[in-house]
Amino acid sequence: TWQSIVGAFGISAIVAASYPYVVLKIGQGPNVSVVAAFLGALFLNITAYATRGKNRLLNNIIQTAGTSAASTAFMCVVAAAFGYLAMDERVDVKVTIDRIPMFLWLTCSGVVGVLFTVIFRRMFIDDPKMVFADGIAAAETITVLDTEGEGSAGEVRALGIASAFSAFINFIVEAV
Repeated sequence: TWQSIVGAFGISAIVAASYPYVVLKIGQGPNVSVVAAFLGALFLNITAYATRGKNRLLNNIIQTAGTSAASTAFMCVVAAAFGYLAMDERVDVKVTIDRIPMFLWLTCSGVVGVLFTVIFRRMFIDDPKMVFADGIAAAETITVLDTEGEGSAGEVRALGIASAFSAFINFIVEAV
């Protein structure tokens, strides 16, 4: 649907723009599957409210694209590290990547990541015995955020309040 396509592009842009900062700030590349699923659910609750409770596969597409965008942004950070090493005269590593090969490398890896991941995502969501913790967390987030009923509203509200509180605490810590 148009919601999944627009959501995938929008969430991917947000995640890809913020991921290099996160990597450089904390020194590692955290997995953003749950973040992308949460942002996808927020987007779908606004744009696809009429189909609420049936948006799991739409959110899965958004989450997959967001995760792929984060991986691509991480590869940009790695490539930038080699660029900085090439500028340092004390280091004997002189690796440079021109713009066209870089663009092709990132584009091809992103496309392959999205295409192959989307094929297997349904299996990961429908399989209750998932082995990977990230897959379990992303699937549970997608399921909880796409259910209708009295209990689900409280869970979504609790997740939103916890996210806002976490962002507020992080802002205070960074400001001080």
